[in-house]
Amino acid sequence: ATDEGVFFFPSLTDPYHIDAVRQNFVDSIIKKLHKIRVRQIRYEKDKSLWFSTYSDLGLYVVYTDGTERSFTKKEGLPINRVRFSYRASNNDLWVGTTAGPVLFKEGSFDHPEVFTSESGLSNLFILGATEDHKGTIWLGTDGGGLARFDGQSFKMFTTADGLTGNVVFRILEDASHRFWVSTS
Repeated sequence: ATDEGVFFFPSLTDPYHIDAVRQNFVDSIIKKLHKIRVRQIRYEKDKSLWFSTYSDLGLYVVYTDGTERSFTKKEGLPINRVRFSYRASNNDLWVGTTAGPVLFKEGSFDHPEVFTSESGLSNLFILGATEDHKGTIWLGTDGGGLARFDGQSFKMFTTADGLTGNVVFRILEDASHRFWVSTS
């Protein structure tokens, strides 16, 4: 994924080379996302592809049967500039936008919860997420540090708490439950 859309590089054994239906399916996705800034591609258990875009498509989903769906301001996002999506172990879907995170509880898209500074976030531009071994969600922000969600609100961790930078790109918990945080 790039600022110019997405690219597909099939392996030599990929059915793309011999299956016209698959070829048309893949080519239609590439055409739809041409010249669109794509920030993340995610693969779900149901084999759907989730594209986080900075466009009117917002969070764009393509299902294996060829149907597609977009999650945008119309569906409850604060803005269509989507940085990432993350599926938690309880099936919650977190969507990080440049205007705050959105939580779709247990995979339901009916009542999205949009978090703002009133929720304890010092920066609403969300770059990434992870879930720790206890099921706690952690979000990386673009300048506000690391945010821990307790189910109701966020607690922020910044350089004042020992982070090397307040722009948090990625968060990883290892097998010993230590956090590795990629910062600016």
